[in-house]
Amino acid sequence: MMKTLVMFTIILLIVYGIVAVPTMFYNEARVGVLLLFILLASSSVIAVVLMTTGENLKNMRMDEYVVTGALAAIFSTGVFWGMMLPGVLYEIPLLSPFIIMLANYLPKAVIYGIAIGYTCKPFTSTLFFLIWGIASEIMFPNPVWAPYYVAWGAILDLFLMSSKGDLIKRDLILLGFIFGYAGWGLTKAYEIILWGNWHPLRLVMLAMVMNGGVTSLGVSLGYKLGRKAKVLIP
Repeated sequence: MMKTLVMFTIILLIVYGIVAVPTMFYNEARVGVLLLFILLASSSVIAVVLMTTGENLKNMRMDEYVVTGALAAIFSTGVFWGMMLPGVLYEIPLLSPFIIMLANYLPKAVIYGIAIGYTCKPFTSTLFFLIWGIASEIMFPNPVWAPYYVAWGAILDLFLMSSKGDLIKRDLILLGFIFGYAGWGLTKAYEIILWGNWHPLRLVMLAMVMNGGVTSLGVSLGYKLGRKAKVLIP
């Protein structure tokens, strides 16, 4: 228990640092330096996971590869889900964050939870988000965003490294929280630098925490569905 809580805390601090630096020091003159910072930070997390869990790729069964790839492909269509809602909803300042959480992050959390429930092995998250990143780059090419996709998965794998076997309820809640917390935070860090979409750090942190609360429910639900699917497939 202590190991998972320590890793959970470390991950929260890592993500906070990645978000806080561009938020606190952003201006147009520093864009190049800040971009280098988030790219190096993202790549460092990815490198750690590759070196420690990359060998788990050879331990995955073919059906696990297929299910992970199929779910990641569905995950990549998330950019279109929000388009089904009236655009005016995204123009309301206090409402738009909740729309994004419920229409985008919550269903994504369920899909990711299914993937982890079916293949609960270290490096599964990194592989899942790598496939999502490849699909996203095909649809919307922008190589600068590439580390963002994989880093999100690598951060989740950092937590999974601290747990073994089936995830208990507490672990699922923490993993789900990290999913939303890191997802919102990394997205905002890249948006600030690449799009100039700046918001005060206190508001960004509030949204990260709220999003983590929403996605903790989605990952928990998806995990249960993934475990049930695992039983049905020999």
